[in-house]
Amino acid sequence: MTWGNSSSRSSIHDPFLSVYHLPAGPTGGAAASRLPSEPVTIKQKSHPSYGSERSLRFPVANAGDYDGGLFLVVLRRDERMNTRETRGRGSAILWLIGCNLIVFGSNVCIMVLELTASRLLAHHIGQSLYTWTGVIGVVLAGITIGNYIGGALADRFGHFVLLAILFLLASATSAAALMLDGWMVQFVRPESIGWPIWVLCVVSTIFMVPAIALGTISPVVASLALSRSRRTGFTVGNVYACAALGSIVGTFLAGFRLIDEYGTRDIIGGTALALLAMGVIPTLVVLVQLVRRRGASSTTAASDGSVAGEPVELQDLDGEQGTWKFLMGCNLMVFMTSVCIMALELSATRLLAHHIGQSLYTWTSVIGVVLAGITIGNYIGGMLADQFNHRRTLGWLFLIASFHCFLVLWFDQASSDWSRTDPPALLSPMVWLSQWVLEGGPSEQVSWPVWVFAQVAIVYGPPAAAMGTISPVVAALALSRTNRTGMTVGNVYAWGTLGSIIGTFLAGFWLIDFFGTRALVIMTAALLGITGAVAAAPRSLLRPAISFGWLQFLLFFGLAAAASDAALEPVGGVVGRLVAIGQDSSEQVEKIEDWRGIGRRVGRGFHDLGQKLALRNDEPGRYEDESNYSYITVVETSDEDGDHKYLKLDKLVHSYYVPNNPTLLKYEYELVYAAVTERARKGWQVDVSIPLPEFPGREAVVAGLPGGVSFSGSGGGQLRVRGTLLPGDRDVLLRLSPSGAWWLALEELHRKSVVDDWNGFTPADLEKLPEEVTIPEKYNNADQGIEYHPNLGALVTKMVIDMPIRDELIRLAPQHAWYQAVNDLFARSRRVSTMFIGGGGFVFPRWIEANFPHDPVIDVAELDPAVLLAVQREMGLDPDGLISRSTRLGDARNYVDDQIRRPDRPQYDFIYGDAFNDFSVPWHLTTREFTGNVRKLLHPQKGVYLVNIIDIYPRIEEPPRDTSISTYDSEQKPLPVPLPERWTATAVDDDWVGVPGLPGVEVYRFAEKTPVEFRLGVRGSVPDAIRQRMKDDVADNPALLKIVEDLCRRSQDPKQTRDRGHFLGSYALTVAKVFPNVYLFSSEEGVPHRSRDTFVLIASNSALDLSDLSRAGGHWAQEPFAWEEKEREGKGPIPEAMNQWESVTGWAAKTWWKGILTDDFAPVDRLLKPVFIEQDD
Repeated sequence: MTWGNSSSRSSIHDPFLSVYHLPAGPTGGAAASRLPSEPVTIKQKSHPSYGSERSLRFPVANAGDYDGGLFLVVLRRDERMNTRETRGRGSAILWLIGCNLIVFGSNVCIMVLELTASRLLAHHIGQSLYTWTGVIGVVLAGITIGNYIGGALADRFGHFVLLAILFLLASATSAAALMLDGWMVQFVRPESIGWPIWVLCVVSTIFMVPAIALGTISPVVASLALSRSRRTGFTVGNVYACAALGSIVGTFLAGFRLIDEYGTRDIIGGTALALLAMGVIPTLVVLVQLVRRRGASSTTAASDGSVAGEPVELQDLDGEQGTWKFLMGCNLMVFMTSVCIMALELSATRLLAHHIGQSLYTWTSVIGVVLAGITIGNYIGGMLADQFNHRRTLGWLFLIASFHCFLVLWFDQASSDWSRTDPPALLSPMVWLSQWVLEGGPSEQVSWPVWVFAQVAIVYGPPAAAMGTISPVVAALALSRTNRTGMTVGNVYAWGTLGSIIGTFLAGFWLIDFFGTRALVIMTAALLGITGAVAAAPRSLLRPAISFGWLQFLLFFGLAAAASDAALEPVGGVVGRLVAIGQDSSEQVEKIEDWRGIGRRVGRGFHDLGQKLALRNDEPGRYEDESNYSYITVVETSDEDGDHKYLKLDKLVHSYYVPNNPTLLKYEYELVYAAVTERARKGWQVDVSIPLPEFPGREAVVAGLPGGVSFSGSGGGQLRVRGTLLPGDRDVLLRLSPSGAWWLALEELHRKSVVDDWNGFTPADLEKLPEEVTIPEKYNNADQGIEYHPNLGALVTKMVIDMPIRDELIRLAPQHAWYQAVNDLFARSRRVSTMFIGGGGFVFPRWIEANFPHDPVIDVAELDPAVLLAVQREMGLDPDGLISRSTRLGDARNYVDDQIRRPDRPQYDFIYGDAFNDFSVPWHLTTREFTGNVRKLLHPQKGVYLVNIIDIYPRIEEPPRDTSISTYDSEQKPLPVPLPERWTATAVDDDWVGVPGLPGVEVYRFAEKTPVEFRLGVRGSVPDAIRQRMKDDVADNPALLKIVEDLCRRSQDPKQTRDRGHFLGSYALTVAKVFPNVYLFSSEEGVPHRSRDTFVLIASNSALDLSDLSRAGGHWAQEPFAWEEKEREGKGPIPEAMNQWESVTGWAAKTWWKGILTDDFAPVDRLLKPVFIEQDD
């Protein structure tokens, strides 16, 4: 070695070699003459392994002249620093494995704590984007602080003493989080503090300190591992990899197992105990060391006393070797990499939502796959750091990571065509591996969690692994310039975690919403490329290749993947303004418009190119937007109702909107809502009265009033109704006047002629034109007007009858006062106060506004502001109307809490839940606690809560269904034995029908078969009472009795039911725990469907008469198929013989948690897994 200048000293990269400077002393002479032949005693301060200033003996490795003094290179070794040379390779490996296990265990606990934190806090702060981002941000911030503190402590105190204290501290603070959670219940959010700030305050109060405590552990362990190893890169890579592996195991353990099986508080308590147990190991090591030191104290003293000469204090030159700027550059590289990792992770959930939705399985798979990729990358990066030049290696690693990030866009588009039942060859190995990881072995059927995990692994595993290789190389590069291992590793950890925080907040709150996911992926690839160009070796050809080749490639194809005419039009406008500087105003306007047009054309060109290159599949001109929650699309189409639009959130159609009939209800669950709303409102015993002025023929009109409507007084008498008038009741009242048919005909002509696709001719029934009415000449035109045809008994129009014309013609009748009075009474009798949990397409809120028009209260809690904006822009919602003004953006749980705490707490008549779908069910809106809060906002007598959910109500059939034959019932095999006549009395051809007196038992009759043949089925879990009744009915038929017993047994076998219907039963029991009356509707006309079905759950404070619903506005006729009522209170009964409540809730009621979903335990994603699978099919 040559030791003539400082640059040569920078080439020393061995953590076991320290460079010291001994100033010139009285000995003088050449370096060689002053080179000690015996080990030297060095007085060194604050060594990482020793904690305080002490004298140590080291053998000399090399020496040279430096600034008139002696320059020494010494090998650090004593009895407390046993290297491979002194203890052997096997001992060193065991030591490294021990360190890795400590890091692995602590990171398992970190991820378990992070994933359960959002569920623990849901009753405080809901489950919005602010919750997830707040939890992730606070935990990462705590880890960042802990990493820095841990690195500083590792250089000043003994490692094992530190670890014993830190594990104890982490355990105590994790347990304290449970107490803080209970303590925070007493605090109410001040109105001056918005929900985002309050979320941050709550999360920080409860989980910041545990995160800091856990964050201190990894740097201490890394420093401990480095003190026993000369392979810096390998050691750091192993520690990084095991930390990431622990995060993976913690993610999957919490997401797929613990949250599904245990309560949140039990999980956090168990984590605290696990940390306490892990702290026992370093505590025992410390005790053993203390015992050994006492035994060896006399020997050490004698040995030290035999060495002649006093210890010399040497100057540590490591500070010069590793400059602050150099270390900061290393930190910034790790920071940028972590920003890119988090940006990719968050964009992954948005891109995947198009194909597989957003559920706990999606989030867990994304987090797990990214961490798995980082683990593999850390291990590979650690090996590369020991084999190749750090600077040259880093440039290539950044380029490879950038390339794989770009490939995400192509793979994402390709994955939209992949089928779970027939996976492509590319995916088959990953499916096989995923089945082993998640299910313990391969199987023929690819389960939903496996399918999600396999897709995520193929698309996002490679870029995560590529980015994971960078940190160990950077850490090894930093350690090559410094001897302060603890502080250096702590800084690298801290800056990496800080990058994760910044990446989380940037992507979660701004980048995705502003640029979109595809653009964010391209930006991530570009940032990695730029960082690689900076990190590459100064004279390497890689730097210009990235700068002038790869980055231009990304720009061009990035525009093809993300640009559009709407996005580049304003860019063209900006260019136009720059070009037009100095020109007059008219030329400036013209120039700007020209450039805006160029921007549109360029954007359209890039859009078309992106579609041809399979980088995107969005349609030009279609409304599309990407929010923090959903990819929003509004699609125009047509059907028998004419042209309409539908709102698509991710891959699911959410709402239909017919421009010519904005309140048309196209979903069956909306029709159930409408029917129950009409029936419940009509049952209220509320008196409504209005003044009825004199008009010609008033006495004759009021003499014919139907029951429930009365008139009292004379002159300015009062028209009175008890209850609610339905639309049909209004028509009856109008027809009491001789002009009633005229008014109704005009209303019909108005409705039909104002639609966009009107054909120019519409008739309306009108047997006789009122004697006092004469159609004005300006309208009475056979070619272009309104004409009455007495022979046809019809009023015909060939002109558009808008609202002013309609009102003008209505006023022609002398009894117009009756028309006004009936409409006023109708409106006032239909006043309601409503709240909506989820707005969606805002169709049903508009139906309420149109059908209950008298001073309605329509409050809406909508999570996604982009959805509200899309509905206002594309689906006809008035931005300044009542509904828009009364819509509050944010988590429904937060909104409900705010309403409860209001001094003037509202009392709603109806609360409608429309926040659930089959891919994304906000579990915190399903719990007993939330349902109880909803009930607090309802009127104590009249209040009704209506919720739609999606699940599968299983039907077990005999003979067993053979899907290889056909999906049609008519092609399945019939029973080999006849059924009792009582069971088949109501059967119909080619359809399933319930058996009277046997709730949940159904029969299917084959058409055109002689003799008549049937199939038999049972729904849900057959109750013991129904089983016994069935057996009694077939006791004289041994063959059929065996079939019945087998059916009942299979109905309670999870392998036969495939865990279907569990969410339906659990949620029904949960709501029934809060409300005295609960009713379940299917959206099918007949018995519930055997596969995915939408169910409507009605919960009320008073019993409802839901019989003969067809008379409640004609919206829906089917009665509930299951219910539980505490008191009937004399309402019209539904036949109890058809009540399937026990069949629906049988499985849930037998679980250890009794089927009640709570804030502490609500395994909603597990309960809905069969729905996820069938939706994908």
